[in-house]
Amino acid sequence: IKQPYEALCEMAFDGLKEDQLGFDGHELPLSLKHYTIVKGTKPELLGMMSGSKSFSEIEEKLSYQFTHLTVQEYLAAWHAHIKLSAKEQRKLFQEKLDDDRFRMMLLFVAGITRLQDKQTQRKLKPPSRMLFHTSNTYLSQLLQKQHSDHLRFHSFLFFLAHLIYESQNASLCPILACLVRDDGELSLHFDDLFQCTVLTYFLSTCNYPWKVLELRGLTDQQMQVMQQVSREYAGRSDVRKK
Repeated sequence: IKQPYEALCEMAFDGLKEDQLGFDGHELPLSLKHYTIVKGTKPELLGMMSGSKSFSEIEEKLSYQFTHLTVQEYLAAWHAHIKLSAKEQRKLFQEKLDDDRFRMMLLFVAGITRLQDKQTQRKLKPPSRMLFHTSNTYLSQLLQKQHSDHLRFHSFLFFLAHLIYESQNASLCPILACLVRDDGELSLHFDDLFQCTVLTYFLSTCNYPWKVLELRGLTDQQMQVMQQVSREYAGRSDVRKK
């Protein structure tokens, strides 16, 4: 099943790049057509795509779509992992990092690769210069561009921290901290518990000596999650709750 699965991943990746959710039945690679089964009146493909028929005066047309956009994004991430070279993966991150349509796929890539170059994965070496590292200048430029708009800046910072959280590659947190520092001051706003969890992970592993760490919008429940961070920075930062 490896060959049809990889073909499905490639379709998902190409479709995502072209903003394509539906696929004509004639577009299916031959290796996939053998795995089409019919349940009831609808054809299915490996349980990940479903087909539908449409009729015109000329012909009957069969089209397929992934059962959910998340399925397509996950399969596209696997294609990026197994087929793209380390250089192509770095280029993918640099080109799509600021594109909302690719955020979920990049999060899946982070979880699959731990944000490590392929060579590092094969040799099981400690993290060195990997996907996240190679875009330092680009990331810094993106962050600076959005710094004047606090909401955009915070949203992008959260996404970068979320990438690291999904990868569980804590060695990247100090790098992100160096990119976002603003004279040693950082102000964060927490919208929900998950955001609080991700940013807590970032703050507790970056080991950066913030002069001021300002936490806005914290509920009592979120404050409990942040207690570890408060202890971590006690005596080194001015932690304020607003």
